[in-house]
Amino acid sequence: MKKRKRRLSLVIFTILAIWLLIPLVSQVTQSYSERPTSDVIIDKEIERRMPYSLKGTITGAAIGSSEEVIPVIVMLKDDSYAGSIASGITSESEQEEIIREKQDAVLGELRVTEINQEEKKTISPSEIRQTDLFIENRYTTINGFSGLVTASGLEELRNDPLVKSIAYDYPVMPTLSDSILQINASNVWNLAAGGQNVTGTGITVCVIDTGIDYTHPSLGGCTNDTFLAGTCSKVLGGYDYGNDDTDPRDVNSHGTHVAGIVASENDTYRGVAPGAKLVALKVFTNAGVGSTSDVISAIDWCKNNRSIYNISVITMSIAVTSGSTEIIFNSSCDSDDVSGLANAASGAAALGIFVDASAGNLGSSSGITSPGCGVNVTSVGSVTKTDGNSNYNTGPNLDVMAPGSSIVSTTLSNTFGSKDGTSMAAPHVAGAAALLIQYHRLMENKNLTPTEIDNKLKITGVSFTDTRNSLTFPRINLLEAIKPFINFTSPTPANNSVVGNSITINATSDTNISVALLEWNNGTANNMSMTKLNNTLFSITFNPLGTTVNFRVHGNDSAGLWGASSFRMITVDNSSPVVAVYRPTNNSIWGSLFYLNVSITNLNLTSSYYNITNSSGNMLQSNINNSVNLANFTWTDLVNISNTNFTDGNYSLIIFANDSRGINALYNYTFVVDKTVPALFGGNKSPDTVYNNHNITFFVNATDIHLNETWIEGNWSGVLVNYTLVLDAGSRYAFNVTSSNFSNQEAVGYRFYANDSVGNTNRTELYSFVVQNRAPAINITAPANASRQELGGIINFTATAMDNDSDTLTYIWVFDGATASTLNASRQFNTSGSYIVWLNVTDGYVNVSASVNLTINDSSAPEISNITYSKDTRTGNNETINLTVFDYTNVSSARLYLSGVLQNISSQSSLNYIWRLAGLSVGSHTFIVERNDTFGYAVNTSLTFSITSCTDSAQNGAETGTDCGGDCSACSSGGDAGGSSGGGGGAASSAKSGCEDGSDNDNDGLIDYPADPGCESAKDETEKDLIICKQSWSCTSWNECKDGKKSRVCIDANDCAAKKTQGKADILQGGVKPSAEESCEIGMAITTPPAETMGKNVTNETLKSENAEIKPALVGGAAGFKLWESNKAFFLGLGVMILVLLAFSVFIKMKKN
Repeated sequence: MKKRKRRLSLVIFTILAIWLLIPLVSQVTQSYSERPTSDVIIDKEIERRMPYSLKGTITGAAIGSSEEVIPVIVMLKDDSYAGSIASGITSESEQEEIIREKQDAVLGELRVTEINQEEKKTISPSEIRQTDLFIENRYTTINGFSGLVTASGLEELRNDPLVKSIAYDYPVMPTLSDSILQINASNVWNLAAGGQNVTGTGITVCVIDTGIDYTHPSLGGCTNDTFLAGTCSKVLGGYDYGNDDTDPRDVNSHGTHVAGIVASENDTYRGVAPGAKLVALKVFTNAGVGSTSDVISAIDWCKNNRSIYNISVITMSIAVTSGSTEIIFNSSCDSDDVSGLANAASGAAALGIFVDASAGNLGSSSGITSPGCGVNVTSVGSVTKTDGNSNYNTGPNLDVMAPGSSIVSTTLSNTFGSKDGTSMAAPHVAGAAALLIQYHRLMENKNLTPTEIDNKLKITGVSFTDTRNSLTFPRINLLEAIKPFINFTSPTPANNSVVGNSITINATSDTNISVALLEWNNGTANNMSMTKLNNTLFSITFNPLGTTVNFRVHGNDSAGLWGASSFRMITVDNSSPVVAVYRPTNNSIWGSLFYLNVSITNLNLTSSYYNITNSSGNMLQSNINNSVNLANFTWTDLVNISNTNFTDGNYSLIIFANDSRGINALYNYTFVVDKTVPALFGGNKSPDTVYNNHNITFFVNATDIHLNETWIEGNWSGVLVNYTLVLDAGSRYAFNVTSSNFSNQEAVGYRFYANDSVGNTNRTELYSFVVQNRAPAINITAPANASRQELGGIINFTATAMDNDSDTLTYIWVFDGATASTLNASRQFNTSGSYIVWLNVTDGYVNVSASVNLTINDSSAPEISNITYSKDTRTGNNETINLTVFDYTNVSSARLYLSGVLQNISSQSSLNYIWRLAGLSVGSHTFIVERNDTFGYAVNTSLTFSITSCTDSAQNGAETGTDCGGDCSACSSGGDAGGSSGGGGGAASSAKSGCEDGSDNDNDGLIDYPADPGCESAKDETEKDLIICKQSWSCTSWNECKDGKKSRVCIDANDCAAKKTQGKADILQGGVKPSAEESCEIGMAITTPPAETMGKNVTNETLKSENAEIKPALVGGAAGFKLWESNKAFFLGLGVMILVLLAFSVFIKMKKN
């Protein structure tokens, strides 16, 4: 019975164990079965930091969690390689649009939030749970983006068929003046190219680093304000990606040191290209922390702004690191560097920007870091000042070396300091590139490509061998790199080739050269001048002597630099005779005698002859030499085609040569005899009469069977100059001259010329004509003729004048004894009468005149020049009226009537009258001023004043606010002055309540001054200079409750407290600061992810609360449920283990029993 019970218990335990295992197994199985196969390349660092998201389970203590984010760079498929424009894309804007569409296709499937550097520090767990990707950068020139990815977002991206790779956003770090002489930069500065010294002028270098201290005097000495305004002369602009702001000023010194090596203007510590401009791209925070994604953004910035700032060079002294280790590549890494950094740098070079980058400093001898490993990027290693090994990174993919040890350059705050590293080598190469670019722009208006610059620096560098790997690299030698590059072209004999008795050597230069010399050494060194075919191509053809010959070509440019080709060696084989006819050349045309120049070359030459026959086969000239016995023989006989035997026509020259071996050669050349000059007839011009605004066509007929050139000789430019005629129709040739070439009365002479191919020239007689003049046309438009004008009035005289020859016109108005020299003039007549006014106009050749008759009358009464009186006079005081009058004739009288009664004049001086009125009653009084002149013209003016009393129960004059009620001591004794034509002032404003309460009632930002009872903002100058700052408080949402407290951040938008501390404000208004902390019930605090998961230092300085999800904390059973949910797998496994142990224990006991 007991055994049966034990067996039953065992069965029950077994069933229970299976029941608990089913959901666990199902969950695990489902997590694997639902995950599709993906070809997305995922960085191993991501696997290390977030393994559960990639493997479907949490291993060990779980480095990541569902509330973790990591920085990534996501590259999409079908990206145009190295930044080049893909097939079918015709512009960068089209490429950017395609990239944007592909980004939208991926991002549209994700929950995306845009953030900046500051917002990265305040991401809350609730935001992480609600977001797949916090995006920082959407690149425009490479197909990708960067940001912080969550576990859910990583899962979405790894299963997206449009995603190519997901790279960890590794941190970057800086790769830490006699070097100028070492690379021969100072010798280049002294070169004069196109009239300018080669110092980098006109070239802008984009420095991607820790920023630039643009306040340093050697780097422009700008202020912060002038830099932000874009008016710095040296550091033209930039951006701070490390701190997400527009001010890339360096606080670390590394970028300033790099910038100084490129372009410092200091006399002692001068940069490689002191004339170059700079752009600062800061990719490190002030603490020196940087990221790969920010470097890509900086490269993007340089690409997109290259036209605005004329950016020709990008230099980067940075290395991508994983922890404290540099990530090393041993070949071109555009496809291997899944972060896209190398691809972005190569893309900039594909757009024509020279890009260089430091190789890295941690001593690898097998490779270098990104972005220096980019296929189009020039990577730079470091040597000492004695060309020794700096023991920094080298490898098979390193391009060039430059000085990088103990380099003194600009540092912060107007100082200089010494630094070491490939960081110091890279800017040497950037400066060298700037000088090369400027030099070739000045010399031949050519923009060197990044590949051409890279090749020049490599080919001309001083060899340096790294004993660690036995690899040899070129240390840049700028003077050699800037010299002309001379190369051989076809049909130059190849090195170690075998040639015959005549060879042609062609040499080209990568820059314009003026002279090319062939250095020829067949046992004896000789220099031979080469023929210039164009500015970059020279040639020489000759008969070489000797058997084994070494040769090379030297070229000299306009700056005085000599470049040389490599040596070639050839072997000369003396085979059959070689005949070279230099004169006459085949099918050439001759019009006068010439000497044969026929060269025959053969080391065993024995005999030669020639003959000349006409088209009928008749021999006109011949010669033979049967005993030459020379290696070189030349026929130089005179061919006198001037004699009558040679008529116009075709002739044959036959040359025969034979050597001692019986090998001969026969050559037949044709030349033409033409001794007749071209015919010229019908020379003329159109039109017949010429004015200076005419376009003229000169024309003539020219005919000749070998007509070569037709031209006209004319003096309309001031001297006789030849101009080419153009075939017009048939045999007529013409030349057009525009009107701007002729001046009035100019005597023009011209004649026509023509020549044929052999120089037979004909010309016409000298023709001439004079450019005719046309008189100006004038018309007086105002005033009208025979009009009457007012005496003393300003009369405006206007006229129109036109000259069809566009001659400069001179104007003279003649008035009554006065003149004016402008087209329009003004005149005042102060005497009555009749006048004739003349306008005389000349164009320098003829004079024309016009006149107008005027009558000047006086028809106006005298005017009041000035009158003053008191508009408001206190009773018992006199009213004084002061009057000044004016008239162009004479004033006969001035009278004053008060209430219709004529008043006596108190005093009079010339035209000034004064009346003093006494005993006036209280009330308003009207007076009339009457003026008369000698012609009988009169006019009256009516004015009013008041007599007031302190006892009239009304507010008068300056009574302050209310009537004084008879107490005159409380009132001002004066009144308000008034009047017209310059008299008196206005009434004072009445007081306003509250204007003296010590506040800012007129809202001008200043405390009202007591002397400003009217609260008038216009009184600012008299107010006490106390500055008010009005606070404007705003607060974030409350944080989740923690330890019985909840908090928030409150900010004064006007920052009044800081302004008062800085002395920029005296009084604070606008209320008190709201509470930033309060007691609360249970809650859950928001925390930020650990710093290592963010890829940068993360702090909780500012809470980003708008998007925070606040939930009450779980207590009791709810808390237990949450504990179960978050650790379900653990509890299930634990339960299974307990059940198995129990079952096993029961089994043992049953067996014992």
